[in-house]
Amino acid sequence: MARTLGCEEWVPLFDRYGVDLVVCGHEHHYERLHPIRGGESNATLTPLPAATATDVIDTTKGTVHMVIGGGGTSVASNQLFFDPPQCRVITVVGERNPATGKRAPKYVNEQAPWSAV
Repeated sequence: MARTLGCEEWVPLFDRYGVDLVVCGHEHHYERLHPIRGGESNATLTPLPAATATDVIDTTKGTVHMVIGGGGTSVASNQLFFDPPQCRVITVVGERNPATGKRAPKYVNEQAPWSAV
């Protein structure tokens, strides 16, 4: 799942108001999460799956997140998937590179039991 800064604010609101589905894009692949409720109190706020069935999706148990994207790049990101499911989480960004204006991210890998497809 492409998690962004601010999920610590959004996820409690999704839980509080019973949001069924969150759709986002930008990534150049498709991903669907199991319904989630809340997250761990760790540095990466790991989402907690509330159900893990893939044949029936019960959104009364939690919010389903979908990443939808299939075009717009010549580099396929599906080569970056892990088996078993893991997630690469940005924990901090470095100093700005004066030549490119970009800040290099620093990642940690963690298990992703919330990733369904």
